Amino acid sequence: MKGTVAVRLLSVVLSTLFVTESQTAKILLVPMNCNSHLMYFSRLGIVLAKLGHVTTLLAPSSARLPDFVSENVANFTYIKYPVDRDTPFLNSPAISERLIAMAMSTWSLQYLIMFRQYNVDVLRHMEHDCMQLLDNVELMRQVREERYDFAIMDPTSAVSCYYVIPLSLRIPYASLSLAFYTAELFRVPRLASFPSLFTLNEPPTFLDRLKIFAVERMDPGLFSDSTYFLEKYVPDRPRVSAVEMLWRQSLWFFLEDLSTNYPLPHMPNTVAVGDLMAGAKERPLTGEIEEFVSKSKRGVLIAAFGSFCDAFPPAITERLCEAFTEATHRFGLSVIWKLNTHGFCRNDNILISKWIPQKDLLADSRVLLFISHGGFSSVVESVYHAKPLIVFPIGLDQPANARLAESKGYAIRMNFVDFSTESLLSNIEKLLTDVTYKQNVSLASAILRDRVDSPAQRASAMINHVIKYGDRHLRTGAFELSTLQFMMFDIFAALFAAVAVGLSCVVTCCWCVCRRRFHSMSNCEKYKTQ
Repeated sequence: MKGTVAVRLLSVVLSTLFVTESQTAKILLVPMNCNSHLMYFSRLGIVLAKLGHVTTLLAPSSARLPDFVSENVANFTYIKYPVDRDTPFLNSPAISERLIAMAMSTWSLQYLIMFRQYNVDVLRHMEHDCMQLLDNVELMRQVREERYDFAIMDPTSAVSCYYVIPLSLRIPYASLSLAFYTAELFRVPRLASFPSLFTLNEPPTFLDRLKIFAVERMDPGLFSDSTYFLEKYVPDRPRVSAVEMLWRQSLWFFLEDLSTNYPLPHMPNTVAVGDLMAGAKERPLTGEIEEFVSKSKRGVLIAAFGSFCDAFPPAITERLCEAFTEATHRFGLSVIWKLNTHGFCRNDNILISKWIPQKDLLADSRVLLFISHGGFSSVVESVYHAKPLIVFPIGLDQPANARLAESKGYAIRMNFVDFSTESLLSNIEKLLTDVTYKQNVSLASAILRDRVDSPAQRASAMINHVIKYGDRHLRTGAFELSTLQFMMFDIFAALFAAVAVGLSCVVTCCWCVCRRRFHSMSNCEKYKTQ
């Protein structure tokens, strides 16, 4: 009996190995120069490699290597190409200050103007980084010789430059990104009536829908690209616009999940992989942080605002310091604050560090709540470990993330423009004492964890499917429609015209009848007088 079970188990293992080997693909991943994007792509590359794929990630030399990349993962290769900046433009102090200025603005039109200029500057710098990759003759020769089967690209900016790579290699490719408001470009019916980056209400108000409609048509991050890069680097390929490059891709991997996003439409060629940033292996706390957490009597509060922490005006950091100091006295909390400033906010129960193991801290049962800027990874990690949030959104996707987390009942959204020390303390007390926040985040955590497959398995299955069968059967006829047709403008115009013609006919008939009756009455009066 035992021998039979062993034979069966061995046969299952061998069959799994053979299936995995037969479906192994060589996959190239190319994120743009931004630390958070490098983290998403690195995580996906590693988990795909663990499934048996051979993955290679091309990253600029200025980007910060995620700590989990140092793990010894077979089949995963991390290759840096030189760029002429020490820090990614998107992670520079100048960009942090600009985004904080956008967060402090109270006029919507001013915000939209600042956002448009931000996109223009990001596009210019991303194209510059991309050209340094494409101009690296030796590295690009190695890329061509590797004969990759599939590529995963970053559509956030400089599409017409970066997407030259899979077009020149003549291989199928996909995008990995937050959906934002670009899903419509891939003919996913997420119109302005669905929540998005700029629509903070569910359902969106008229002004929300008007705003997102306007932004989609003014954003130069995609639409200002030209065919210059195709002409320079692959002159033998057809000239297509940036939008057409997105249309030609086989798949789109959306960083979203039902536990942290609203329900949104999907198509056969889109895959939700938002849980990619959840469930990574945690490591035990060590050193100064473990010693500090161990001394805590009533729990720990974490405060981390990504790369923005050192760009806050002094008034904001001072208010935060006052609130954290009072929290140690009023609630007995210990505070771990990610801040690159030494000798500030001195208190035995406040630990300030320029780097913290955020994921490992959130996994610790002694951590009670998290104060964050609302970045996608921070929200997902906090939900996965069932930690309620106070979110101070700064820019990009963060306001939408904050509003969404608040609507799901596991976060409180605050504003850097008008928060006070007492309002922050009041919200900390609310998260500590109101059990509904803990119940809601525990429910979201259960939803996030309740998966029959992993994001790597979802992505892998679709990549193998496209390599084996192509993508034509996954594409809808909506790709053949213009934007006006896709948004039903022609239908609405025809209906409006039909109504207008019908009303015109009714008015004309009424006018004719009235005129005839008027003339008849006039003739009768003339007859009577005669």
